Amino acid sequence: MVHTAHKVADDPEILSAAQALLVLIKSQPGGEQHIQNAVGSYIALGNLGNASDALGDPRRAIEYYEQALAIAREIGDRRGEGNHLGNLGNAYYRLGYPSQAIEYHQQALAIAREIGDRRREGNHLDSLGLA
Repeated sequence: MVHTAHKVADDPEILSAAQALLVLIKSQPGGEQHIQNAVGSYIALGNLGNASDALGDPRRAIEYYEQALAIAREIGDRRGEGNHLGNLGNAYYRLGYPSQAIEYHQQALAIAREIGDRRREGNHLDSLGLA
């Protein structure tokens, strides 16, 4: 999984939206702590999912990826959402559930196309071919 935090600065639209969101959240009571909790949880959950999958426990990875996906959607990180959808597709494929894998990879592919990420588009097409 590519860490989306490293790519945000490369996309002016994402950076602008993220800055506006930060201003809005920080203006709310407890907003600063909410940001720290969400971002920390988001990164940790994705890493835990990757580690679980690498250790041969795709069921546990799915639990972590689903939680990370929910946060990606909450904070509006489309690239991260696509990454976690792709990770879910890979985990379901390893469990022997190709139809679920295809469903997740199709969603990830749609996001990659929406945001114009040709590399991830190719990755998701490759994963669809394998599933």
